[in-house]
Amino acid sequence: MTQKQKEKTLAKTFQKITTKFTPWTLAQFKNEIIDDKDKNYFVDLDIQRNPYFTHKDAIEYIKSYFAGASLNSFIMARPQEIIGNYKQRDVGFFEKTFQYFKNLVDKLVKYLSVDGNNRVISWYWFFNDMFKLPKGTMLPLYQKEIYKEYYVELEKPMNHSEICQEYGEHWTDWMNNSNELVMYFVDDCTKPQLHLIFRCVNQVKKLNKQEDRNCIDVEIAQIIRDYANLTNKETFGKFFEEQFDEVERNSRAHESFLAYVYTLCQDFGSYFPTSFGEKPDKQIKETYITKRYDEDSITDKTIGKTNKAIKRLKQFVEFINSGKFISDNIQLSRALTAFFYKVINNYTNVQWEDLFNFIWKEHQSNLNNDEQYKFNHINKKRNYSDMVTSGVTYLPIIYQFFSSKLLLLELNGIITPKQARGSFNHDTRLTLYNRQKGKCALSNNEIIDYNDTSKYHIDHKTPISKWLNEKNGFDPNALSNLQLVEKKENLIKGNEG
Repeated sequence: MTQKQKEKTLAKTFQKITTKFTPWTLAQFKNEIIDDKDKNYFVDLDIQRNPYFTHKDAIEYIKSYFAGASLNSFIMARPQEIIGNYKQRDVGFFEKTFQYFKNLVDKLVKYLSVDGNNRVISWYWFFNDMFKLPKGTMLPLYQKEIYKEYYVELEKPMNHSEICQEYGEHWTDWMNNSNELVMYFVDDCTKPQLHLIFRCVNQVKKLNKQEDRNCIDVEIAQIIRDYANLTNKETFGKFFEEQFDEVERNSRAHESFLAYVYTLCQDFGSYFPTSFGEKPDKQIKETYITKRYDEDSITDKTIGKTNKAIKRLKQFVEFINSGKFISDNIQLSRALTAFFYKVINNYTNVQWEDLFNFIWKEHQSNLNNDEQYKFNHINKKRNYSDMVTSGVTYLPIIYQFFSSKLLLLELNGIITPKQARGSFNHDTRLTLYNRQKGKCALSNNEIIDYNDTSKYHIDHKTPISKWLNEKNGFDPNALSNLQLVEKKENLIKGNEG
């Protein structure tokens, strides 16, 4: 999103929401926000990130404020006011957002930070004596008897308590008459609108690609946040806590991993050619992932199958007992997720522990091999060790190091190709009808019109998904494994065999 697009989006968003502009003195800010910060002030990492200011950054910001610099406003949503407005309108469309703000009200949250959290933390550190303003800082003071502001230069480093002790009422009077902190309170909005505001106003430190994507109001953004962070058995939150340290999670590296592999698997054939060294139709880019977000075009089917692959990656990491494997091997982890996705979709009877053992040995062997590989679509020669620590250009190649071994895995009985479903014509139906003497093989009801595909299915006695291998040239689509059955009976039977 360009700066012009941000400004346009921000203007449209502020037209749709209700805000209240209030100038506060520093004393008001301290009393209302800082003194009760742990109780009534809340930062939702779905909306903005953890603070990244250091003490040095905080000191520079406070010195700028003392000097009267024009600084960005604080933007905060007030859940209680938002709930009140929702109740007045009684609009069911906002039910999900209503519940979000209702939960905050129940937790006694008075202010939900939308922009300005680093500055809030700076004041919190200052007022709690967590750093000292350096010698030479120009400290503003106020002499109320003559209504005059004046400055003193600190002769030594001082924290807030020391300033209060040294300058007493002249300091507290300045706080009560200080430069106005600009407060924008959002009193009527939806949660996605808060995402948009944060996306557009954040100027101090540019959002990384995943932080930016999380501000897009689409279902996939919420799915990725949930799957990456929640810690119930259906999500990967606990696993990712083990795989990514706190700093990486704060920068949403774990969510980025999910966004990458979902996109890779959604367009699997484009990113992962079959033959070793073959050029992919396209290289994965951050812009492609963002495009998938904008279109909200990652399907439930892809999410479900990719989740199965990630669960196998989790089992692999547990099998090799390798600590923070994903964060230490991000490209390899993406490639292995794609490889497991391929195995799950195309093979059955998978001996997973044998497969994990094979992959790990193959990986270790490749790391110890200094052979240089040259591919037509890549200029530089690289060995395997270089590739797994390089950028996404080599992601398809890393995948191919393992996918090229699929035939070997088949020959060793570690995986078995899934059998293709046959295509059955009128003659097959007639043969089965005659063989079954005109009766459904499951219900024994009379078959009225054997060629009516809306009423009668051809069913595999042993389902293809359970077929382990061909024996004596026999395949699961042979007549002896087929039967003509009523549709409703076949649906009841399902995949039970």
